[in-house]
Amino acid sequence: MSNDIERIKELAHKMRSAIEAVPRQERPIGLSDFPSGACGDSALLLGAYLNDCGVEGFVYVHGERWSDERNSRISHAWLARETLIVDIAADQFPDAPGPIIVEDRSQWHQTFQIEGNTESCDFRVSWSGLGIDPLHQSICSTPKGPSLGREVVCYPLISMSQRGYRVVD
Repeated sequence: MSNDIERIKELAHKMRSAIEAVPRQERPIGLSDFPSGACGDSALLLGAYLNDCGVEGFVYVHGERWSDERNSRISHAWLARETLIVDIAADQFPDAPGPIIVEDRSQWHQTFQIEGNTESCDFRVSWSGLGIDPLHQSICSTPKGPSLGREVVCYPLISMSQRGYRVVD
């Protein structure tokens, strides 16, 4: 499990870096102020990336809690697999322990009340119309081999290439 967590941490950091590398004005609306207000879309983008990299079993989780600072309820979204939490947009909240959380039984996430059922973490499965598909395609290259079926290549860093972006070695 330790190697799995280290791999997930590595992939989470790569995805966050890839999102941040895309100029703000070129990001889909749901990621334009990343990490602020972008936890849902970034969690779904990360979920697709993890699936493409063969790291499966995560679900999309949405929770709410009271904020004295805002005098209202606030919401947040992240990924979970059993007790393992993966969150690449935690730092939109001042009390978060860090910008990226990959942790078993995260105390901070336990301050949120889970809302409704958890859903697929891959936007391609149960979500549409978010505008993140082109960003996902540019970050994760998914070539098809002639007889190999779908072969997925996950690259570590993003770079600009003729108005497009993709993660490269």
